[in-house]
Amino acid sequence: GKQDKQLARVNKVESTTQPHQVISLPDGTKVTLNGNSRLEYPPVFNEQFREVNLVGEAFFEVTHDEKRPFLVHTGSIVTRVLGTSFNIKAVPGEKDVAVTVISGKVQVMENKKVLGLLIKDDQIVVNTESHEVQQSKVEVRDIMQWKTEDLVFEDISWERAAIMIANRYGISIRFENEAMRNCRFSGTFLSDNGLEQVLDVICMLTNAKWSKDAEGKTITIKGTGCP
Repeated sequence: GKQDKQLARVNKVESTTQPHQVISLPDGTKVTLNGNSRLEYPPVFNEQFREVNLVGEAFFEVTHDEKRPFLVHTGSIVTRVLGTSFNIKAVPGEKDVAVTVISGKVQVMENKKVLGLLIKDDQIVVNTESHEVQQSKVEVRDIMQWKTEDLVFEDISWERAAIMIANRYGISIRFENEAMRNCRFSGTFLSDNGLEQVLDVICMLTNAKWSKDAEGKTITIKGTGCP
């Protein structure tokens, strides 16, 4: 049918090693992709809707258009807006989809059922397996951390930091000793700090060592446990 034809012509933008890729959509909407994320959108939006597909994490600054709602599909969860800025995190392998609103109003739906209406500083987290929904007020600055280029770790576990580092630099991190995952540390890295610099400092703080595989895609963290 007509819709299949439209979906056949889709622009795909993937950010692997290059985080903070900014994409301008046909309607002027701006999307900033986090590392390891993918956005799919048509070359031209139709008259009724502006629809895109997201895998991973992105920040949207949606051009206001009352006649054509903007829809972001992340699996079965649909986020619907008229014009606003918000962050969506739907990382493959993680059950939770999180939508955080920076400005404006956002409606989050699953299978045509409205799960929540969000305004500034609201976040909704949907568990795509149990279908549990939690809505709360959040500190937007923390959630938008990835977009500000700097990596700020405040009393964070190695495990959480590893996810942020992996997304930022398009690599994966594994722990040789599981006990290392829970070691905590704090530190701030500026956008021009390279991966190696970041790993060197964290390993120094946690009495660990790191090594890279031949392709440079997987980092292994070695250590005896937390200092």
